Amino acid sequence: MERYGNSCEQSLRQQFDKAFDFLKFNSTLVSKYCSKRTVIGFDPLYIPKSGKIW
Repeated sequence: MERYGNSCEQSLRQQFDKAFDFLKFNSTLVSKYCSKRTVIGFDPLYIPKSGKIW
């Protein structure tokens, strides 16, 4: 990321060390952009599991 971005390694490391509230972020996105009957799903099947070969 350092190679293609504008930040140095230390800046990136400091940013990734900060906590992030994913539940609040996702809740805000859903409440702002989705109607009352919207269903959001995530299927992580395409992510290879540890030790398994596809």
